[in-house]
Amino acid sequence: MADVKLVTVKVNRGDQSVFVPADIEDEPMVNFIGGWKYGTEFCKILKIGFLHDLEPALKGGLAVGMFVPKLNQRLARDNVHGRSISQIEIQGKDQNIKLARLTPHGIILQQSPIQNLKSKIAMRRSTLFLLGFILLCLLLAVFVFIPVQATRLYGPPSPRLGLTQRVQYSARLLWHDGLLTTPVNINGSGLLFEVSEGETVGSVAKRLNELGLIRDSRAFLDYLIYMGMDTSLQAGSYTLSPAMSIIDIARDMQDSSPLDVAFVVLPGWRMEEIAASLPTSGLDATPEAFLSAARTALREPFLADASTNEGFLFPDRYVLPRATDAQTLVETLVRNFALHLTAQMQSGIENQGLTVYQAVIIASLVERETIKEQEMPTIASVFLNRWNAGWKMESDPTVQYAIGTDGNWWPNPLSALDLNFDSPFNTYLYSNLPPAPIANPSLEALQAVADPASTNYFFFRAQCDGSGLHNFAETLEEHINNGCE
Repeated sequence: MADVKLVTVKVNRGDQSVFVPADIEDEPMVNFIGGWKYGTEFCKILKIGFLHDLEPALKGGLAVGMFVPKLNQRLARDNVHGRSISQIEIQGKDQNIKLARLTPHGIILQQSPIQNLKSKIAMRRSTLFLLGFILLCLLLAVFVFIPVQATRLYGPPSPRLGLTQRVQYSARLLWHDGLLTTPVNINGSGLLFEVSEGETVGSVAKRLNELGLIRDSRAFLDYLIYMGMDTSLQAGSYTLSPAMSIIDIARDMQDSSPLDVAFVVLPGWRMEEIAASLPTSGLDATPEAFLSAARTALREPFLADASTNEGFLFPDRYVLPRATDAQTLVETLVRNFALHLTAQMQSGIENQGLTVYQAVIIASLVERETIKEQEMPTIASVFLNRWNAGWKMESDPTVQYAIGTDGNWWPNPLSALDLNFDSPFNTYLYSNLPPAPIANPSLEALQAVADPASTNYFFFRAQCDGSGLHNFAETLEEHINNGCE
């Protein structure tokens, strides 16, 4: 505070008090104080006290609460008896501002109505500014700090996320934190986890949690969505472990080239069709290497009469290491055939008077001739009846096998010229069985040969309704009558 002046003082005399101008000039005031002598002395003390103590204190912003008792001490010391000061009014240059009630306890500000209004407006502005500042800090924390922190810890979010989604999932990731980076069990062992084609990420997350591979399915989903991995989860088989964190598992399942891949051999495929599926299978084995390995029979008892592994490349769904080479693949398929060749099946084959190799040849015919699985035992009975009677097999698929070419391994329909194609596989020209299986039959076809239906049928032809079923006949005449008009 600067440029202040003393205006009035409140002088106490006994039980009376009066506000006296600081410059005491009129006689009544002097008399109240105690006469001219005392009044003049009082004024002198007052002015000296103001100039020496109060004004410097006000200008320097120091505490001024002790000014009143000090002034009263001077009055007592200078024999201005019975008089004391209890209040001083001080006025600045701005007439709207007064500092009043300067007491031993301090100064109380008194302001004019205009100044009061200005002060209230200023205070409200200050309050609004403070609230705005706090709100700005909150917005910065939400829209800047949280996404920045999430990006620093987990990487940039998916560009598919909008601003509010980025903030939302950034906050979720920061909330999950330890769940994303801490494995369930650092000593856990790996297990095979399979993601089916078309399976939802919610289903995958639930199964991972149920198997104890992750701690929280919601944390796994939030991480996938934040990173944009929820739309690129790859179907396939993965070796996962509780020793892996959620982040590790999520990243592994984004790999379109997992360590293990699913490889399917369909019933009725010939080896060339298996080879043709390799380029898109994910396996390292090439078609050329596979055909080379498949055309050399392995040393297995049931392949003693075989020159190739055709017929023994067992149809099934396999989960194989990506690095599987052609030779290993062939050995795996043949070994699977051996696992399904039970003692009961071998006994049934022997009861039909067949070797395993002959049974596989007939089963390959049954596989290619059958559309509806329930007809396999009956169709097997037809071929076995012909075999036992010394008839030709007369099966269209044997001709198709003989004349098939790359891209059209099973040509259909067959012409009269095709049926006269000279090949040991053409069972219309040559008696007995084909020299080798024409396809790789399913377990059901093998079981049909080992345990065929008991019939006297020698003929069958497709029904005319397109159902995939067949009409069976014991005589040629019946067979002809079963033809479509």
